[in-house]
Amino acid sequence: MIRLFTPTDCKNTFLGYWDSCAYFDNNYYLYHHPTEGFIYLPHGMDQLGYNRLGSPMSRFANRIRDIPALSAQLDAELDRLQSTWDPAPFHARIDQVEAIFATAPSDSRVDGDRASFDGYVNQVRD
Repeated sequence: MIRLFTPTDCKNTFLGYWDSCAYFDNNYYLYHHPTEGFIYLPHGMDQLGYNRLGSPMSRFANRIRDIPALSAQLDAELDRLQSTWDPAPFHARIDQVEAIFATAPSDSRVDGDRASFDGYVNQVRD
């Protein structure tokens, strides 16, 4: 058994995490649990697109799309996420990070991080 496209994995698709198993076959491990079978373990979430992605592109993920029942399950989970998504906790966290940057002392690294944050913050909020 392979547990793929769990709610967490669907959130990766929903958030636009393109540097993942489903899209560029990256940043994951498959763990063979003695009783549970293969378990998908995502890691290294560093490349968000902040937009819901279309169909998976990797060969592994496309095999899921080739099975109508699993493809329908993935679509249903993505639709469920869309209908229940509450951005308020994320917006609150963004506000906290902005407050930290506003009071952080200026140096080359902080200034670079602040500029990067400022360049993406509205896209992340949207």
